[in-house]
Amino acid sequence: MLFRSPGVSDIDAKGTLIAANGQPQFDGDVVAHSDNFRDLLGWLRIDLGTMPPDRLRTFAYQGKLRLRPDVVQAYGFNLKFDSTEARGAAAYAFRARPAFSLDVDLDRFDLEAYLGRKVSDCEFALAKLDTFDTDIRVRAGELTLADQLAHGVVIDAGLIAGVLTVREATVVDYLGIKGALSGIAQGFAGKTSGTGTVNLAADSPAGLLKLLGWQVAFTPERLGAFTFNASLDGDRDKVTVDAGALIAGTDIRLQGNIRSVGEAPLLDLAVEGRHGNLPGLLQTLGVGAGAGAATPLQVTATINGPLASMNVLASGMVGQGDVRAAGTVAASSMDALGCKLQVSDSHPNLSAYIQKIG
Repeated sequence: MLFRSPGVSDIDAKGTLIAANGQPQFDGDVVAHSDNFRDLLGWLRIDLGTMPPDRLRTFAYQGKLRLRPDVVQAYGFNLKFDSTEARGAAAYAFRARPAFSLDVDLDRFDLEAYLGRKVSDCEFALAKLDTFDTDIRVRAGELTLADQLAHGVVIDAGLIAGVLTVREATVVDYLGIKGALSGIAQGFAGKTSGTGTVNLAADSPAGLLKLLGWQVAFTPERLGAFTFNASLDGDRDKVTVDAGALIAGTDIRLQGNIRSVGEAPLLDLAVEGRHGNLPGLLQTLGVGAGAGAATPLQVTATINGPLASMNVLASGMVGQGDVRAAGTVAASSMDALGCKLQVSDSHPNLSAYIQKIG
């Protein structure tokens, strides 16, 4: 059966059409092509919203199609729209609580080019996640996001009865970062809660700093490779954090709670940092010659209170030197930090101490 529609579109379907219990059913092969897919979608009264007019101009499909009164399934397909090629399967179930599934491989996709805006500018009500079910497995060779290419993207997630399970969300390379995320969340129409893990690794923190929009006074590549991992568990009232990082040879651990997340966060955190050679660390940061003898550094600190006025109590050992600090730190942003600390340092041999740390 050959069907020609607006938009210079041809649809060729071959298969079996039957009536089961008085309801039509179709199983077969479909080949479809359109040189002006937007015209066809307009004829079907499908609103493309803010999608730019240069997107979804061409479309080609070859694969299996199953039609039932309650479900539509496309599988074993090869699909091309504009410059993107995809293969896989998809389904949509018509019911009181809609459900759809997607299992697809994409060669490349520019997400924001089709959204017509930055992802960060998109508004989405979390309560919508309580209105449908889905199961998604997407693998993209290249995904363009914020004008940057992400390579080797995998998203494997399910949303059933208001419970979102991210089985795997990984990227091989985005701004030089390799990342992985997994977790479970629920309660989107009320108090959202969840638990999850995040893992990041890169040859330098330069890409992460660019992603966060943070500026530093030195070349971030000089810090070398870094890793970051974190486990989060809680809701908007209280989130428990257990995180660790290795950067510039410094092993950092952070544990504790953050309350009133998303409003005026209140911190109750413990931090520990270790480095095997303080002069070497200072040289890496560009504030020392690194000429002193190898001097281990160990610091522990507690941080309590709101971001605008955090109480800090720290102590540490630099070689045999006992260092202590107490006071407040204010952080309105990463570019606007202020502190008022009283610092003391003691050592049994001051001249040897100064010579040792360079």
